[in-house]
Amino acid sequence: MARLPLEGVRVVDMTVVWSGPGCTMLLGDLGAEVIRVETAQHFPNSTRGIAPRLSKEQAEKLGYIGSAFPNKDPGEHPYNRQAMFNCHGRNKRSVTMDLSRPEGREAFLKLIAISDVFVENNALRVLDHLQLTYDVLREVNPRLIMVRMAPLGMSGPFHQFLGFGPNFNALAGLVAMSGYYNADPTTAGENYHMDEAAAPAAAFAVMAALYDRAKSGEGQQIEFAQCENLIEGLGEWILDNQMNPGRLPSVLGNRDLYLLQGVYPTLEENRFVALTIRNDQEWERLVRLMGDPPWAKDPLFCTAVGRLEHQDEIDTHLAAWTALRRPGQLFALLQAEGLAAGPVWPESVALADPHLAERGYFRPLTQTESGTHLHPGHPWKASGMELQWSKGAPCLGEDNAYVYKELLGYSESQYQAMIEAGHARTEYV
Repeated sequence: MARLPLEGVRVVDMTVVWSGPGCTMLLGDLGAEVIRVETAQHFPNSTRGIAPRLSKEQAEKLGYIGSAFPNKDPGEHPYNRQAMFNCHGRNKRSVTMDLSRPEGREAFLKLIAISDVFVENNALRVLDHLQLTYDVLREVNPRLIMVRMAPLGMSGPFHQFLGFGPNFNALAGLVAMSGYYNADPTTAGENYHMDEAAAPAAAFAVMAALYDRAKSGEGQQIEFAQCENLIEGLGEWILDNQMNPGRLPSVLGNRDLYLLQGVYPTLEENRFVALTIRNDQEWERLVRLMGDPPWAKDPLFCTAVGRLEHQDEIDTHLAAWTALRRPGQLFALLQAEGLAAGPVWPESVALADPHLAERGYFRPLTQTESGTHLHPGHPWKASGMELQWSKGAPCLGEDNAYVYKELLGYSESQYQAMIEAGHARTEYV
């Protein structure tokens, strides 16, 4: 089998929430050895769950959050069983060290010295406070590629501001466009699009830097401003505002600026179908499929402009027709006519979807304390190589012995000293 592109590349991962861990997960898929550096002295509730200790009774009271454990049971170590961490923890190792103390700092710098990439997306002040900025690390390893995923960049009046995906989505302008049709952003649900957009883009930046290093021999710092990366996806609206001063984007909900589009009810409760009609020919095919109802012959509906102007009326009729059919049946009927449509499946139905099953998309992964479960597979397939799918997310400090003794060369007595000093731990303090 062909070698994976990043075999032999070691990535130090000091990331939180989704965007950073998602980036390093993709690097691990490509063959990199990813080592999460964690500290047992501070619990990362934005990454490994809501609390380091949680009873089953407490979890049951937390609703959706509490159900993110196997069998809804947090177990003795909830941070090793939490779905949010486990979903992006594949192909990674975990080592613990307290970077605020000299022994932990020394161990970290030794790891940096033998690594290729360091990815972090903490608040800027974290590494500044620890004095582990690029100018310090490059003295230890001039070939190091360091990625700092500060949401608002590393300069400018807002660069030290704190927040999560929904906050920066708002700053980027995305939230102003979110919500139900003709409503306001308060009708929109929680949205973490910044995280999902940042992960693959940051992984691409790492690949580009590795390619450059192969030619120059030098490392570099990558300043990856997640909010700016998000704005890249809103370019048409930025241009529109310049060409049409004062015009703000409409809150479209499930609709579209140019096409007849919506999400419609079906015969099954809380099951819907998304449908898009792109042109007059598709509208005619939809009308035939519905049995040529008299209302659809209205001349006002014969053009794209007319359909957009009268979509409220059309939606009422369409919803009455779709509500008499099951989502799977509608999906098949519409697709058979060459119409863009898809059922709105919940995760339980997606897991059982025959198309995804035939493609082997969901794949089993075993995590030491959570057991074996199906996980979403790789985001792409590539001929000539099989992307890495080796192990589930690491338990806290699961690879302490490997990192300290095999990679860093600590003797058994030195390793035991790190354990006794509280650096190498498998439980939070």
